[in-house]
Amino acid sequence: MKNIVAIILLMMCWGNSQALSKKQLKDLNMNVSGYELMPFEGDYAVVKNSVGHYGLIDQTGQLVYPAEYDTIISSSEYFNLLKDGKSILLNSAAEFLGDSTQYSSITLCGNLARLIDHEGKHGFYGPSSLMVLPVKYHESDYVVYTLSDGEYMFALRNETGMWALSYPKTNWISEYVYSEAPKFISDHYLLVTIGSATSVFDCKELKEIVPFRENVRSYKFWNNAVSFYVGMNKKDSLDYIYTSDGKSVMKYPEEEFCYWKNKYIVVSKGGEERNIPLKIVNRGGKSVLILKTVDNLCWQYKKDKWVFRTTEAKKLAGPYDEFDFLDQDDQELAHIVGDAGKYGAVNLKGKEIVPLKYKSVRFHPSGNVKVFDDVQFGDSVVSGFSFYSISGKRLKGGPFIYDPYVDSTTAHFGTPLTENGVMWLMNDEGKFGLCKVKDMKVLIPFVCDKCGTPEKNGMAVAYYGGRQYYINNKGEGLPDAAYKK
Repeated sequence: MKNIVAIILLMMCWGNSQALSKKQLKDLNMNVSGYELMPFEGDYAVVKNSVGHYGLIDQTGQLVYPAEYDTIISSSEYFNLLKDGKSILLNSAAEFLGDSTQYSSITLCGNLARLIDHEGKHGFYGPSSLMVLPVKYHESDYVVYTLSDGEYMFALRNETGMWALSYPKTNWISEYVYSEAPKFISDHYLLVTIGSATSVFDCKELKEIVPFRENVRSYKFWNNAVSFYVGMNKKDSLDYIYTSDGKSVMKYPEEEFCYWKNKYIVVSKGGEERNIPLKIVNRGGKSVLILKTVDNLCWQYKKDKWVFRTTEAKKLAGPYDEFDFLDQDDQELAHIVGDAGKYGAVNLKGKEIVPLKYKSVRFHPSGNVKVFDDVQFGDSVVSGFSFYSISGKRLKGGPFIYDPYVDSTTAHFGTPLTENGVMWLMNDEGKFGLCKVKDMKVLIPFVCDKCGTPEKNGMAVAYYGGRQYYINNKGEGLPDAAYKK
């Protein structure tokens, strides 16, 4: 195999759908020769013929809707077939749901289908072809929110101008108590308002999770839970940091500050010194020298150094110039450390799992540890990276120079990568191959002309020999000759 000075263009986690066998893929790819292929949505996929018309095929490659449409827009729940300005809405089973004789507009919004009737009233189909919002609302009387888990919430306004929240999945609806439409914050949280006071609504728990308060500047989260918020104290008109239950911790500092888990406030100068604390304050407002992690473990900052130890003072690792708590996120299996401008990682026993020699170290959505260093790529020196497993094993391949989770909108977001996760890579000859994330095992050799598509429903599209092919989660589907290289 050629040296892989590689560019990662997308990563994906194969779904649980039944992928096609090698024989089924051979027949399918024979039947779709000459078409431009789009990934399957369930049992059906959109294709485009040589004159630019779109059709819909099943998993044998047979057209279930002829290639005569101007375009077909798809999601995991719906297909919207458009021709001459008119729409046909199908569900994921390719069953008819409605068309332009009933609605003046049909639009796919993620996994929802928005309908507008000829009187201008709006409604929505949701998952499983269920009508989750009746076609009776004016556009100004509802807001739809897409949550991090793919579910949806609606805000609805009544005739008095008050707003309620609705969760169609369980037929839950709040009282009409909010004075304005809630605003999306992040993940599954909404900012809700009653009069001049605000709170945070948790769309999973279906309730407000912090006290309503006036003059709140911002809410801060850790691991998808509110840890602290910043608000003005009416007594002195100054900003303070408060815990999620409304207790004052400290005055809002002039320097930069951040949060460690839901337990500590760390004040620093920011920038390159962001991991060097000027002050560590616990939820009770007391200055401390340690950041507790899990169980009986903690990091202690003393004499300008970080030491990893037990709460009984047994040293496990260090001292280090840096403990990279700001990039820790919800990773609790290892910790990023730095010394003299070089970085590595240690596990919870203090054992070094990444040598302290890299330009930068980050946790990766695959569950691996990503390490950066300067590499030669053509005539230029660029920042390249490789992977270590969380157990400390250096994975095969690399250095890589492009990561879709940072740089590419074509990456498959939203699904945590598992041991079945795969990625497309490009070698120094400009050819693409498909590898497993866990051990960098090559599933498709570096013979593809372009980067393949993200996986959907157990299959993806690969580019080889001047045409496209459907492949399965084993990398099967290309002609036999492709796997001999």
